[in-house]
Amino acid sequence: MQLPVIEPAFDARNIPIVFACDANYALFTGVAVRNILNLANPGRNYDVIILELGLDEAMRAELAELAAGFDNVSLRFFDLSAEMAAYKFETVPIAKRFTREVFFPLLIPPLCRKYDKVISLDPDILLLEDVAHLYDVDLGDNLAGAVMDYECTIDALLKNPREMKNRAYIMEDLGVDPFHFVNSGVVVFNIRQLAGENRLDAFLQALPMVRWLPDQDILNYVCKGRMKILDMCWNVQAFAYARKSYEALPEDAKAIFEKARANARLIHYTFVIKPWFHPGCGDWWAICRQTPFHDRILNGFMLNESINPLKVTNARPQRKITVRPPAGAAAAAGQGSTTADANASSTEESE
Repeated sequence: MQLPVIEPAFDARNIPIVFACDANYALFTGVAVRNILNLANPGRNYDVIILELGLDEAMRAELAELAAGFDNVSLRFFDLSAEMAAYKFETVPIAKRFTREVFFPLLIPPLCRKYDKVISLDPDILLLEDVAHLYDVDLGDNLAGAVMDYECTIDALLKNPREMKNRAYIMEDLGVDPFHFVNSGVVVFNIRQLAGENRLDAFLQALPMVRWLPDQDILNYVCKGRMKILDMCWNVQAFAYARKSYEALPEDAKAIFEKARANARLIHYTFVIKPWFHPGCGDWWAICRQTPFHDRILNGFMLNESINPLKVTNARPQRKITVRPPAGAAAAAGQGSTTADANASSTEESE
């Protein structure tokens, strides 16, 4: 199937940023967009692309309104319902564990083949610096750039026997060094290089390899040996610092992680707990308050005892989560502000 072409919104100084979202994640995408615009350089152009499956017109209008009045911002929507049906992603063995949107990043290179580079971001982030600086990172002749995955790196450093199966899969099936296994939540695709090597469809062609994390496995598999490992400050996985296993790391390894946290440019709320569930993520809530989505997020997620993992006794997924409140955390969502350091120490996984 020949995918449609997404044309660049601007002729020059274009910073393309792609999000994938469903109806719920559209709210959080709105917060991320507001975050980007707050830090935007008026001398650059921000080309925001939202890949989705049938968002209703009211939600589209609310998201589009965020960019109103910005001459250097374009915000567009691309419904991929037809493409998802044609590629039959639902037949991938692990597809039932994920929403269909998890496969969207695989479509970014062919969809965005008119661009030089494209940034792909998960919505569960907090930017502390203009995203244009991430775009400006020199990828050389690498196919993409991303940050090593904290959880995988910690487990590899500790030789955690519970994770041996996953490490064997990464090393033997995917052929990737666990210390170079990157997180797919923040990626810069080198579209020009992929196109020049006729590899725009390589991510889709690798679908049969998937056994664990669809987009992340495939990104690592296709780009092995051709992945620019970005500075860890561009994807500080906040709650990784609160894992019990983190405390077991050698001091020299912890020093590397702590340097990244101290110099964070982008915080990524991986794991089960998200900022919309936790009142301690004050910096994120401060941006949320600047959007029309605040009350819906507060009532529908943070205060919703039926889905908030911090409130549900038998939370899903089944990994038990306990709370370790950060020092000086806000008593209620939307009140006060916490630092990146506090945001990164607010939950703990029982092991």
